[in-house]
Amino acid sequence: MAEKEKQLYTFAIAGFFVTDEDPQKIINDNPDLEEIHKLEELMEKVFFNGKAQVIIAPIPVPPEQVDDILEVLGKTLFGGEEKGQ
Repeated sequence: MAEKEKQLYTFAIAGFFVTDEDPQKIINDNPDLEEIHKLEELMEKVFFNGKAQVIIAPIPVPPEQVDDILEVLGKTLFGGEEKGQ
C-alpha cells in the first residue's frame, strides 16, 4: 500500500506567563534542543493522540508575529509553500 503524503498544518498554543522581572531578561535565548524534542513528543501525545509529528519553533513569539513565524517555519521545513492551508 502506498504511503500517504504528509501535509503541514499550522497551529498555535496561546498562553500567558506572569513575572515581576523584565520579560526580555527571563526568556531563555538558548533552549536545550533535547528538552525541546521532549516537549514536541509530549505535545504529540497530549494534543494529537500520537498521530502527528509536532515541530515547534523554540522561541517565544509576540502575538503580532505569529503568522510570519509560522510561514517561515513551514518554508524552512518543507522548502516551499505550506500544504493544508
